[in-house]
Amino acid sequence: ERPGPRPPPPPLPSRTPSRARARVKRWTAATARCKGQPKYDRSPLRDLVQPLHPKQSIMNIMNNTNMSQILPPGLDMAGFVLVTPEEVHVMGKAVINGVLSVLPEATPASVKTFVAESSPEGVMLAIASWLALEVVFWVFAAWVHLMCHRWKLVGTKILKGHEPPDSLVQGTVIDLLKDHLVVHPLALWYLMPKVLEQGWLQPLSAPLPGVTDVAWQLVAFLFINDTLFYWVHRTFHHKLLYKHFHKKHHEYYVSVSIAAEYCGIVEAILADATPLVAGPLLIGAKFTPVHSWTWCLWLFLRIWQTADAHCGYVLPWYHFGFPLLSDVLRHNWHHSKNNGNYGGATVFWDWICRTDTWLYTQKEVKAGLRDATGKKIRKRE
Repeated sequence: ERPGPRPPPPPLPSRTPSRARARVKRWTAATARCKGQPKYDRSPLRDLVQPLHPKQSIMNIMNNTNMSQILPPGLDMAGFVLVTPEEVHVMGKAVINGVLSVLPEATPASVKTFVAESSPEGVMLAIASWLALEVVFWVFAAWVHLMCHRWKLVGTKILKGHEPPDSLVQGTVIDLLKDHLVVHPLALWYLMPKVLEQGWLQPLSAPLPGVTDVAWQLVAFLFINDTLFYWVHRTFHHKLLYKHFHKKHHEYYVSVSIAAEYCGIVEAILADATPLVAGPLLIGAKFTPVHSWTWCLWLFLRIWQTADAHCGYVLPWYHFGFPLLSDVLRHNWHHSKNNGNYGGATVFWDWICRTDTWLYTQKEVKAGLRDATGKKIRKRE
């Protein structure tokens, strides 16, 4: 036979210490107060962690979040329209007519037809994208050259006493001007109308997205960009591919801002352009259309980050960086040592794949195993 339930504990003897008796009395009183009351309502927490319906997604939940109850008044500009559709159409038509008026008479009829039939909204998006790419790149490069190199007002030179050859810098400027003034405008003029037609991007005249939309989309763009860039970049460092596709970029042993886009056509397409646009187009095609202003903001931030990573100077905002983001010291190490640190904007994949050689070297420097330049210190026997 199975034993019955255990009998209740015997009552406390009268000689129990006063502290123990007081503790038992407090517990008995608390138990009596809790009897008959409903259990703690965990429904608010349950709403946050409940499993998603098959037709739901994290993106839909974030899109439906009411930020007006969280953000200060005026910070969330969701629904605000910066430019009306009529204004975009008029400006786009003006640009198209202006281009047609300056085309020479010998221009093929197919080219004139293509320009005349271009979408005004797509043309304005191409112009906005071009400005987001070019203005920050050239303005930042000029600012670093004047403030850091010429006048030495801000920033700390990483490799002191080392400068790239003037002939290399001049050749880079000429090549970049050709790409930025000819190739980029033509590519954007051709691609942006098609992207709008596919519905992957919302037009410039669409109401602005909420802060949560912009935040999670930028994070998604960053992860997709860094994943593609890391693996393409690391592949180009393979001994069979390096001299054919990536050696040109590493002609800059001492990096400068304009070296960020100094590369061959294959690397420019696979390692630069594709990771840059893959995030917005993938999110827009598979989840929800990305607003054109979010697209332009992403282009602006990413080009600024890569120009900053190549500038060769530790600038004041370096000390305010997030731990996961990459920095100028890591990429300068990559150019000078040509070993490790293949990530772009973050060190995520360098940490996962253990290729953050700059970090490992700094640890060995602190341990006395290497000198300040990264060379191993031979111990005397």
